[in-house]
Amino acid sequence: MEPDDLLAHARSLRAGGATPKAIAKTLGITRAEADALVRRIAQASATGPALVGCWVNAGWSQGLSWSDHPEWHDGGGGSDDDVPDLVSVLVIREHRYDKLIACAYLVDAQCLGVKDTLGPRELDRAELNGFVARQYVAYDRPPLRAPLELARELVFGAEAYARTLGFEPHRDFERCRGQLGAWSGPSQIVFGYRGKPLFIRGPHDDAVAVVDALERSVGAEDFDVVAVEPRDDVGAPGPDRSDQRRRPRSQALARRPDRSGVVPGSYNILPVRVGVRVGQAPPDAPRGNPTTPVSDSLVRVMEPYIPWPPTPDELGELGEELSFGATVWNATTQSTDPKKTSALLEAVIEMFSTGEPRDEATLRAQVADIADRKRRLCPDDPRQIVRVDVVPRGRNIEVVAMSAWYR
Repeated sequence: MEPDDLLAHARSLRAGGATPKAIAKTLGITRAEADALVRRIAQASATGPALVGCWVNAGWSQGLSWSDHPEWHDGGGGSDDDVPDLVSVLVIREHRYDKLIACAYLVDAQCLGVKDTLGPRELDRAELNGFVARQYVAYDRPPLRAPLELARELVFGAEAYARTLGFEPHRDFERCRGQLGAWSGPSQIVFGYRGKPLFIRGPHDDAVAVVDALERSVGAEDFDVVAVEPRDDVGAPGPDRSDQRRRPRSQALARRPDRSGVVPGSYNILPVRVGVRVGQAPPDAPRGNPTTPVSDSLVRVMEPYIPWPPTPDELGELGEELSFGATVWNATTQSTDPKKTSALLEAVIEMFSTGEPRDEATLRAQVADIADRKRRLCPDDPRQIVRVDVVPRGRNIEVVAMSAWYR
C-alpha cells in the first residue's frame, strides 16, 4: 500500500475511534509505524481557531475512574450510588468577524457513547454567557469550566468505548468532531459504571436492540440495566432516588421505563429531546400542583426586567433575560432550606458574573429580586424550567418554556 493510501486509511480508522494497536492490526503494519501515522494525523489537525472555553456539567464523573489528573474536577456533591446523569460537554471557539462557534455533545459515558450533538452554531460574542447558561439550565448545578483535554477524553473516549459495545455515535457527530481538535487515544478514563456497561434507558432508546447488542459484545451477565420506577400521577413526588435500583434486564424491557423525568401532556410541557433531565427531588424540595403554563409564570416573574412587548431587534435580549430568570427560578425550587437556596443563588451569581451588561452589585440585586418575586408570585410551583424559546408568530411573539417535574 502506498504511503498516502496508508495515511488515508489510518485517518479513517482513527476518526472511527481505533487505537494505534487496532490500526496496526487492520493495516498489517508494526505498532511503531501505526504510532507514527497517528502522530502525523494529530499534527495535521492540531491547528484551529482559538479556544474560548470548555464546559461540562457538575457531577460528570459518576461511575468513572482515571488517574494522574488532579485538575479534573467534577464539582463534588454526588454519590457513586446515584443513577449517573448524561454528560453534557460544550466547546466554544473563536470564529470570524467577532463571532464565536459552538458545539455541544451529549454523552452516555456508561454505555451508548455520543447520543446527541448541537452545532456548529454561530454566536455573537455578547450571547456567550446566555448561551452557556441555556445549555445547562436542565441541571441542578452550574456547569464547570473544563480543560480541552478533558472534553476530548470524555467525548472521544465515550465514542470509542461505545463502539466496542456495538453502538455508533449520533449521526451529526462528524459535523462537530473537528471542534474538539486532535485526539491520540486511547482514553485515560475508564468508562462504564465502575468499568461495567450500564444501560439507562432514555425516552428514544430501543431497549431490545441495545440489550441484544450488549449480549453480543460482553455477554448476558456482564452488563446492568437501570429501570426507574414510573410515576403514578402528575404532581406527586416519585420514589426517593435511593429507591432506584439496577433491575434484571427482563424487568427493564417489560416495564419500558422512561428516565426523562418529564410528565408528557401535563400543562404546557413540550416533547423533550434526549438529554433534558431533571433529577430526583431532594426530600426538602418544595411541592405543589400548579395549573398555569410555566411560560406565563416566568414572564410574570421577569416582568420588570424584560422588554415587553419586544421589538424585532429585542428578541435576542428577551430570550437571554428569560433564560437568566429561569436559572434563578430553578435555584429557588431545589430546597425549602434557606441556606441551601442561598448557596444555589450564589452559584447563579458566579455563573453570570463574568459578562455584560450587569456589574456584580446589579447582578446580586437582580438575582435577589427575581428569587423574591418567584417566591411571592409562584410560591407552590416546583417545576424546573429546562428550556426557553422566543418564537415569532407572524405579528405576535410567543414565549415557549419547557418544564419538567422531579421524578
